[in-house]
Amino acid sequence: MYIGVDLGGTKIKIGMVNEEGQIVRSGIIDTDPSHDDKAILRDMTVEIERLIKQEGLQLTDIKSIGIGVPGLVDYEKGSIIYCTNLSWYNVEAVSFLKAHFNIPVYIENDATVAAYAESLFGSTKEAKDSVFLTIGTGIGGGIIINKQIIRGSNSDGQVCYT
Repeated sequence: MYIGVDLGGTKIKIGMVNEEGQIVRSGIIDTDPSHDDKAILRDMTVEIERLIKQEGLQLTDIKSIGIGVPGLVDYEKGSIIYCTNLSWYNVEAVSFLKAHFNIPVYIENDATVAAYAESLFGSTKEAKDSVFLTIGTGIGGGIIINKQIIRGSNSDGQVCYT
């Protein structure tokens, strides 16, 4: 099982997915923008633990956690450079969650994550290349070329081979 987290400005959506990308359990909690980043990350850990317990699993059953963030991230360092909706700067989200759960944790822009998920399991899984747009509180997008994530200027346009 895997855990996916969508960090939003008003809600945090968390899904537990199996190897086929099917959501087996999900939860949603409010994001309180008046709280600091550590309080919100703690809320996130509590909800993740609740879902694991609710599914009757142990933490050892979870292979990794992925976080989608509306803003700029440094996926190599595991940090949020800037999260627009929450006015976060330089938040070490991955190290916080790794310290708590002791499993691999990954972070990426939320629209990029959505594009990649669609290329693996969704509407673009038959396409080698795709562009995915998200429209919500903000507007975002992700680009997939040869089934690989293409990152923007923050990452010098390097391809992410996953």
